[in-house]
Amino acid sequence: PETLPLGNVSGGDAPAGRFAQALRALLTGLGLQEALTHSLAAPSTFDDPVQSSHRVRIRLALSAELSGLRQALVPNLLDVLARNLRRGQADVQLFEVGKVFALGEAKGGYDEARHVAAVLTGASAPRAWDNPAPPPADFFTAKGIVEALAAALHLPPPTFAAEGRPQMHPGRCAAVTVAGRTLGYVAEVDPDAVKSHLDVPPTVGRVAVFELDADALLSLTSAARRYRPSPRFPAVSRDINVVVDAATPYALLEDIARAAADPALTESVTLQSLYTGAPIPAGKKAVALRLTFRSESRTLTDADVDAQMDSVEKLLTERAHAERR
Repeated sequence: PETLPLGNVSGGDAPAGRFAQALRALLTGLGLQEALTHSLAAPSTFDDPVQSSHRVRIRLALSAELSGLRQALVPNLLDVLARNLRRGQADVQLFEVGKVFALGEAKGGYDEARHVAAVLTGASAPRAWDNPAPPPADFFTAKGIVEALAAALHLPPPTFAAEGRPQMHPGRCAAVTVAGRTLGYVAEVDPDAVKSHLDVPPTVGRVAVFELDADALLSLTSAARRYRPSPRFPAVSRDINVVVDAATPYALLEDIARAAADPALTESVTLQSLYTGAPIPAGKKAVALRLTFRSESRTLTDADVDAQMDSVEKLLTERAHAERR
């Protein structure tokens, strides 16, 4: 027709697509490189055996490598990492944002979710003249990337709780929780699994991974931004050094300190130091926490802060059996 039909038609990405692009931009900015792996994959040693019964299998698959839909991103990324290591790449930091698949609860139904995952090994930062030997990537490197993602997305700080996962290091694996919702995990691959199941050079060091539910991350984000005015009154910081059992997680100590102190006055609780060895008894560790207090309406006095610190010390003693050092 000579005259186009009238209508209000506008194009653009869906919110999930825009969020996936934001994740890609953030991870690229953190120094990782994007990988794109196939949705069809063979069963992997690194698959979660609990989910094996929910695998979507392909009828009349052309090969074992194309026999089913992937249930996670990390197994494919580990294959890409191993391929790069065999070709002489010592430092590999890869991520992927993509769909994973599983059989649904209803008969004939399928679940399709978007995940974000990464694998890291080698140097944790680019080698440069002023940093010729950066520390190797490990569990804490991957954990820091997860924390940086949450901060960039304006989410509450994630919490980490130790958990066990097949083929992951038993002491370096944690579930990631944001706003009370478990989103995934961060871990180091068990060194024995690296040697046994990844065809990589024997000089390869630690391999760190994480995988999160990107759809759940999106549901926790908000377009609204909250701003606070610059503080009018000074902050006061105090340290408390306690001795606790070596197995006591720092997160528990921070939670106790926050529960004991007045939330209207508590600005932050941070770890200052962690020490084991003489004169600390075997099976114990010394942990120093720094608490920062500030009032929005007045300058705090020594008595105000002393009362808060007394409450913190008392609750640490009751709940964590802490001893003041």
